[in-house]
Amino acid sequence: MVKLTLIGLGMMGLVALNGIQLYTKIKDITVIDKENKSDKIPEEVEFIQEELRKDNYEKVLNSLKMKEGDIIIDLSVYVCTSCMLRYCAKNKLHYIVTSYEPWKDKAKTKITISEDMSVYERIKKEVGKKCKTMFINSGCNPGSIT
Repeated sequence: MVKLTLIGLGMMGLVALNGIQLYTKIKDITVIDKENKSDKIPEEVEFIQEELRKDNYEKVLNSLKMKEGDIIIDLSVYVCTSCMLRYCAKNKLHYIVTSYEPWKDKAKTKITISEDMSVYERIKKEVGKKCKTMFINSGCNPGSIT
């Protein structure tokens, strides 16, 4: 059975969680968010209140005991996309993220498309064929959604 981890439970996270529960057979779901939003999710969904940071994200994700082929959907802000790509490639996890994000302390007001693509090209060379499926910048967040 596939385990799904959803990072971030803002407006898009709530919609995604609802859709996942309605339209998939995935039952093993964990949500991670820095704010206590446990009252917004069904009982059967595990909730972890934790802000993922550079110094703790691997420990938090490792505690979930995900296995090859499990899925992480990242709908958060300020969780480093390139770090998550490396983590997922190393652990053979599927990864979906709506937009490139750096750690909060590295955040700029704007990232160019050229900078964005160079990150992915560098990581693609690094991880090669070790990784499972990854969808990067698969949303219009915040653009069209806003």
